[in-house]
Amino acid sequence: MKNKTTKKILLICIAYISFELTLYVGILILTGYGYLPKPINLLSSKHKKALKTVASQKKKQYTTFDPILGWTVVNNGRAKMATANAHGIRSKREYSLVPQKGIYRITTFGDSFTHGAEVNNQNTWQVQMERDKRKLEVLNFGVNGYGLDQAYLRYLHKGFKYKANAVFIGFMPENIFRGVNTFRPFYYPSTGIVFAKPRFIFEKNKFTLIENPLKKREMYNDLLANPQEILAKISKYDYYYKYRYKISAYDILPSFRLIRTLNSGSGKKNIINNGSYNTKHEAFLIVKKTFDIFYQAVIKNNSKAIILLFPDRKNILQYRKDKSVEYKPLIKYFDTVGYKYIDLMYAFSERKMESLFLHSHYSPLGNKLIARYIVKKLKLK
Repeated sequence: MKNKTTKKILLICIAYISFELTLYVGILILTGYGYLPKPINLLSSKHKKALKTVASQKKKQYTTFDPILGWTVVNNGRAKMATANAHGIRSKREYSLVPQKGIYRITTFGDSFTHGAEVNNQNTWQVQMERDKRKLEVLNFGVNGYGLDQAYLRYLHKGFKYKANAVFIGFMPENIFRGVNTFRPFYYPSTGIVFAKPRFIFEKNKFTLIENPLKKREMYNDLLANPQEILAKISKYDYYYKYRYKISAYDILPSFRLIRTLNSGSGKKNIINNGSYNTKHEAFLIVKKTFDIFYQAVIKNNSKAIILLFPDRKNILQYRKDKSVEYKPLIKYFDTVGYKYIDLMYAFSERKMESLFLHSHYSPLGNKLIARYIVKKLKLK
């Protein structure tokens, strides 16, 4: 009887070990397709390479470290598709702080959809607006990868001094996820952006800014030398950390790690509920409040505030399928408080998707349609 029991236990152990080994192979397969097995205790080789560039400052980049914003466009920056002027504005020309008489000036803030990723300077919607209306200046303060929080802070620290008739607050629906993130790879592990960033939180009924946790360039050297320690320190206010980086005693088991890998997107799913923003989630409340303070700051600076909503490929496909948009609760809020906004979903009519996008961002035609739609909506002369 004892031998039979021992044999059963041995068989169970062998079966369990085989199961764990099979799951470990599953983790390796997922990794090959772009997933990172959990926990992520160390930075990936891609992250390390990018961090060395950030820390050394030897190689000139178009985007650079910024102690307040996390990252920003380099003054006189040059990239394959983009050129910035002496003040980090995407343009080949310089702008005075006050526009010349007879010029209607617009300053624009936001992420890569505002910046005009994937097209050259001349094909951004800002330049195409200027081309259509000669008495128009449209300054491009957009920065790839930005959250609404960073766009707002860039306005305060850089754009505020440029007098403008109107200020465009750019927002792409996916940006809601960025407002609860403090280190870009926590949210987007495959990203090429390896900077930390500031974020807002609600604390004791106050809307509080949590400053950039890596506010000195040399701190990126510390991150390279002691990734596990530094990542743990900067994770306190990062919503995605618990899904991707937080270490558990059970992480030694491939089965547990595989479950964590497959569950790594749960944080985003909680922010979107049944295809729409979850209005009770922290991410939505923070975006809403950030719009409030951004909008009021623009008005206080004697400019007209206008929100631009940039739909991505997924948003357009969904709208064409059933006329629904995940950012509808945000539009409802804008209508309730009387904020001026332009939903650029309607700029594209029924144009074929392949003509509107290059990869993830708008094509030259997509930018042109946006420029014309904005000019028409604002009745600019």
